[in-house]
Amino acid sequence: MALTALSACDKVDEGEFIVFAGAAGQWYDDDGSDALDATQRVLVEKYTGVRCRNCPLADDVIHDALARYGSQLVALAIHPQGSNYTIPYGNEPDLSTAAGKTWNDYNGFSAYPQATLNRTGDSFVPTANFDARIDALLAATPKIGLGISCARKSGDTLDITVRVEFLTNVDEELNLTLAVSENGIATTQKMPDGSDNAGYVQNHVLRAVITDIWGAAVDKGSADGATGSRRVAHFAYRMENDGWSSENCSIVAFVSRRDNNTILNAAECAVSL
Repeated sequence: MALTALSACDKVDEGEFIVFAGAAGQWYDDDGSDALDATQRVLVEKYTGVRCRNCPLADDVIHDALARYGSQLVALAIHPQGSNYTIPYGNEPDLSTAAGKTWNDYNGFSAYPQATLNRTGDSFVPTANFDARIDALLAATPKIGLGISCARKSGDTLDITVRVEFLTNVDEELNLTLAVSENGIATTQKMPDGSDNAGYVQNHVLRAVITDIWGAAVDKGSADGATGSRRVAHFAYRMENDGWSSENCSIVAFVSRRDNNTILNAAECAVSL
């Protein structure tokens, strides 16, 4: 099941909000009635491909890190479109995306695996323990708290609610990016010994970016990002059958600085349909 934005002429009126495609939802002041987890999280973006023989080693390292850090670590596996490493085997599903190519080209990667953490500009080959990098980012005082929830509203429409709390004064202009990831995709994968593993399971695969590729503007409201202010936005997306397994999909959200794309915080919710 794929998540497809409602067309610009379609709108969803749920009483308290109207959502148009291409916009960062309709933003409102949050009354604080719902508790918001202000945990600092780290987004690891791994650039990979089914024909990349060392990428399974990176998968193992990230899998182990996710087990250690739990919800403090969010993962995306990005298969950039147009790379020789991402050409599918036979009639198997194509995991590459145009968004992945745009992000890859921005980073200047030509060989995989490569990874970034919160888009800090520090890229590395994630085939060894990278806890020190994660710990340094988690130790920083968070500037924003970020929460996301996913719920079925009616039929095939998914309601995504994003809450932002400014934990300190935030002067930077911010963007919010929403993406779809999927676990449990079986493909053939080139392995470190050069063999082809026909039953390899791909996880955290970037399927689509719901917002604009670099995100959509976060409306700070009249408080303009002052400490303690909270904002909430809703997004409505229609589920259409595109060969994805909705029970294995998640929505990944992250807020980044518009001037340099550094991620301030990330969050994830499972699609519940």
